[in-house]
Amino acid sequence: MSLRLLTWGPDWGVASVEPKCLSVLAYLRFAKITSVTVETTKELYSTALYHQRGLLPPLVFTKNEDGEENEENCISTVPQIIARLRGVANIDSNLSTKDCADAVAIETMLTSMLYPAIQHFLWLDPKNYQDVTRPSYATSLPFPLAAFILPTMVSKARAVTHSNDELEIKQKASQCLETLADLLGSSKYFYGNRPSSIDAIVFGYIGIILRSSLPHAALRLEVNTHPKLVEWFENLEKEYFRDVLRDYNEKIKNSKSGLWYSSTLVKQASYISIAVAAMSFYGLLVLTNRASK
Repeated sequence: MSLRLLTWGPDWGVASVEPKCLSVLAYLRFAKITSVTVETTKELYSTALYHQRGLLPPLVFTKNEDGEENEENCISTVPQIIARLRGVANIDSNLSTKDCADAVAIETMLTSMLYPAIQHFLWLDPKNYQDVTRPSYATSLPFPLAAFILPTMVSKARAVTHSNDELEIKQKASQCLETLADLLGSSKYFYGNRPSSIDAIVFGYIGIILRSSLPHAALRLEVNTHPKLVEWFENLEKEYFRDVLRDYNEKIKNSKSGLWYSSTLVKQASYISIAVAAMSFYGLLVLTNRASK
């Protein structure tokens, strides 16, 4: 039985611009899993179909022996996805029962205290959204899906933050980061002598904070007050994501020389010429899916 992962694409020097997707990709790298098919949101049909069903990455689908998928039964939460990936390669086999219990508590803390802050600064801060988030996520989507999906992401961010004010959000994030730094201490990994699923999950969150280059960077400033946490992230990044860093640096180099900018203009002109057809396709997809129910 094989698996397919649908994930947001790369930018900012990280393998995915979405923290939970980056956590899942980190697990794949740490566990050296190569049998999972990784598909990004650049795939028009898949992304449009699942968005229409109210689903957004990370999503994992199970294939049977004939290579067929049950698309109605996808896995969409990080704990469930990692639990399924452990069946392929388990990097938590050296953890004690207490460590596993702590891992659950850490994941809950990240989801309730740090994830809302990341969502707030990515999607609800106007300058961050306009300058960084929107262009990066739009690049990860086939035209014209950004017009449909990005507003959904903003709505989801509002739901996650529960309309709390920015000060309260930052205070909770600060407490979470301090707890993570204390747990890590001077160790190379959170538990044991090799990366575990906790390292993978935390990597996704810290990676987005450190690499997203947001103009209003309160979270990055907060992470930088914990140098051991930054060192932990950078060591894992160099060991497991060196190719992503290389590709991103090449993209930056080309953009400075004008090559990337020129190719972007050509792509935008092409996108405009197919806008009507693409939007018609999306509408047809929705109608077809409804008719099949």
